[in-house]
Amino acid sequence: MDRYYGDQVQIYLVNDLTLLQTFFIHKYENDYKFDSNAINNEIEFSPDGSLLAFLTKNQAIVWNLGESSEVFFRDRYSTGYFSFQDIIFSPDGKYFALATYDEVLLYSMEGWSLINTLKNIGIEGSTRGPLESVAFSPDGRYLAAGSDYIITWQISDGQLDHYFGYEPPQYVFGFTDLAWSKDGKSITTTANLSVLVNAQSAIIWDATNGTVTRSLEGFMAEHRSITVSYTHLTLPTKRIV
Repeated sequence: MDRYYGDQVQIYLVNDLTLLQTFFIHKYENDYKFDSNAINNEIEFSPDGSLLAFLTKNQAIVWNLGESSEVFFRDRYSTGYFSFQDIIFSPDGKYFALATYDEVLLYSMEGWSLINTLKNIGIEGSTRGPLESVAFSPDGRYLAAGSDYIITWQISDGQLDHYFGYEPPQYVFGFTDLAWSKDGKSITTTANLSVLVNAQSAIIWDATNGTVTRSLEGFMAEHRSITVSYTHLTLPTKRIV
């Protein structure tokens, strides 16, 4: 169990809430409190539970829990990126993806070296809106990202695999989260939708051809997260009536 306190992350034992570890965040003179204006804080454990990743719009940090040490650090001040958007480990434990405003940085977890930069480029070759979320396929062969469209890349060579979404794209203000099905055949997304189209809180897409197979309708509010199991879909929401 983890907990974020503005300038530190604390790790607790789940069964009795014993405090196990405390990690401190990098701070800057111009920060009143670390990333106090960053609304997209992310905390992510690696699949084997040995690493913990922490993200805000300004910084990305990975700690080794067994050694209580920092093994990865990037900040937007030194890298020149506008912001960091999302962070995730591959299910096979080989890769680590860091989404910036307009591209995804793919790192090998052996030495934390950058092995590919996946661009948010549309079919016509024009840059689209900001990346909102990223997710690895269950077999670790593909990476999906949500922007004005959903984009998938092949991990082996970084080549664009599919590019799909609503037409025209201005109907969507961003796919805020996405999740692959356990068999890797579909991708479920949440989105901030324009009032020009029917309200759809969650959309299930065929991952092979980008067609909509099902949708959960009746809500018109912002959704930031989604979880998919073998049989269920979980969507935190509020309904506007």
